[in-house]
Formats: sequence, C-alpha cells, structure tokens
Amino acid sequence: MKRIISLMVAAVLTLLSPISSFALDAEVPEEVSSFAELTAMPYVKNFMKNPENRAIGSIVGSAEDVDELTLGSGMRVYQIDGSDAAKLSDQLTPLDDWCFSLDAQGRKTALFEVHRSETGRLSHSGVQNGENLENALEIMERLAKSAGVAFEPKLCRFTENFVLLQSFGGDERVITIPTDVQELDRSYSEAAEYRELPTGEELVSAINEQMNNAQPDSYGGAELLLAAHPGVLTGDAPAAIPQPDNAVSPLVFIIPAAAVVIAALIAAIVVKKKKAIR
Repeated sequence: MKRIISLMVAAVLTLLSPISSFALDAEVPEEVSSFAELTAMPYVKNFMKNPENRAIGSIVGSAEDVDELTLGSGMRVYQIDGSDAAKLSDQLTPLDDWCFSLDAQGRKTALFEVHRSETGRLSHSGVQNGENLENALEIMERLAKSAGVAFEPKLCRFTENFVLLQSFGGDERVITIPTDVQELDRSYSEAAEYRELPTGEELVSAINEQMNNAQPDSYGGAELLLAAHPGVLTGDAPAAIPQPDNAVSPLVFIIPAAAVVIAALIAAIVVKKKKAIR
C-alpha cells in the first residue's frame, strides 16, 4: 500500500510540474544529429584531450572526464546579414549550420558546429567553450518565463560573434555571447526582467556603426559585445501576449487528472482504514 501511495503522489507531482514548450533540437535533421554523434563528437573529444588544446579541455578536466561528455542539444544558426532592415529578425538568414554542445551533467561545456553543403555533404568545425551559451540560455529562459512568453530563442551569428535572440511579444531582445575565453558580461545575470536586456534595434545600430567605421580587411573578425542595463527599463511596458481564440490551457487537462489521482489516493487510504478496523 505504501508503494501504491508513493506512486500516486509521484504521478500528481508529475502532472503539476511545469511543461516545457521548447526543445533546442526540434529543428535538427536526423542525418545532422547522427553525424554530430557518430563522426563529430569523437573527433571533438580527441581534440579536447590534446595537451595543446587545454584552453578548451581544461573546462572539463581530465581525459576521463572528457570521455564522459554526452552530446547535447543542437541549435540552428542564423546569419545576421547587416542589411538596412531596422528589425533584427528581418536581417536573419537561416544557415545549413547547427551548433551542438558536449554536456557534463546536463550543462554545456564545449561547442562545435555541423555544416551541410549544397550537395548535402556534412562536415564539422570549431571547438569552443560552451559555458557562455549555457549561461545565456538560462538567463533568457528565466526572463521569458517571468514575462509569460514561450522560450523560443534563435542563435545568430554576425562575423565571429554569437547572439541569442528572443522575442517578447514582438519586442526583440538579445544577449551577445563572447566566442573566446572571455566570460559572458555579468550585467546579463543581474537583469531582473527582459526590458533590461539590449534591444534588437541596439544591436542593429551597433552593427551599422561597426560596418561604417571599419577599415578594409579589418571588419570580419571584430567583436561585437553589448551589455545589459540592470535597473533601467527600455521599451514600452509589456503588453498581454495574445492567445489564439481556440487556445486551451494545459491546466484544463492537468487539474482534472490530478483530482482523479488525489481522489483515488484518498479512497485507497479509506479502504485501508476500514480493513484495519475489521
């Protein structure tokens, strides 16, 4: 009986737990995922074990620790084309590139990319620290949940820089991610709500300024890093996120199901007490 009650309690907790509406690898084709696991991951692990590459390998530890790494989620990469469009999302071009992580205990420790050519040939490149992307995703997810919007980030690239883009009901916010050993700007973790993050318009302005001021042959590898503005809100107050007319809240199904489980639990306890009295 104790086992039955434990199982029922676990079921109730499961039903009432938050539902994630976002899967990082939702857009990754199966052949790309297979290539990442069977071809790219073994190469990247050997790369990280090489003493000459300890700048990356040291974030994990020993060679044995590297062997324990597992393939994490993949994110499609979007190119920021630097066009005249004022809105950042209007400057994005989806690439046949996917950024994968190697995870230790569920956290991203290293990143590499898989590229698919026009002929369908797959290749991999680049190994870098994954902690900055891990931290950026955690911050953006926290702020998305706080704002009540679906967590649907896009991983974007401008020259050698990664940018995490998230829409908050049409208000685009970004986190710029260093690609070297430099840590993510501390101001991002201090942001209490999404309106303290840099806007997509800020990033577009910074890109335009960089492109206008760049010298020939010096523009390609320049860093483009913005900071958050803790305590300073930019943009309009968040409006209610519109829902489809036929949208049904998951609670409509969760609450009755939980009630049934709880009722069964109470009935089981009552039956047990009656048997004990007899």
